[in-house]
Amino acid sequence: MGEKTANISTSMTVKECADLFRSSPPKLMSGAAKLQGIFAKASGGVFTADFFTPRDTGPFAGLEEDPPTFTAGTFIRNGAAAANPTELHMYVWDRGDQRQVAVVADHGLMTGAVHAKRLVTQLADMFKAQDARALVKFGD
Repeated sequence: MGEKTANISTSMTVKECADLFRSSPPKLMSGAAKLQGIFAKASGGVFTADFFTPRDTGPFAGLEEDPPTFTAGTFIRNGAAAANPTELHMYVWDRGDQRQVAVVADHGLMTGAVHAKRLVTQLADMFKAQDARALVKFGD
């Protein structure tokens, strides 16, 4: 497994970060996935993003000295027929007048890296659009 990451320093509140993440799936989905959502709604169905709380259940999780203030995750499809959606996580630490945000998208070793990078970059751009002074550092 690989991952693409962005670390963001922002003056947005934790709630503003959460609201931005909650509103992001329709903006991050590929055109084919958006089309699938339109067809689902047109036929009386519902096409919504599934959110979850990422949890570290490893044996050393209890030793973490600086747990995030808020965490959220969702799945973003790379097309209507994509078998494996990309997991996108956001972790937020409240540092007084700043929030440190980590955005992480997992991908397979041979597939999904381009999609994961696109998701991380687009979400970071959404932060910069809402907070012009946000600082972003990309990693792998």
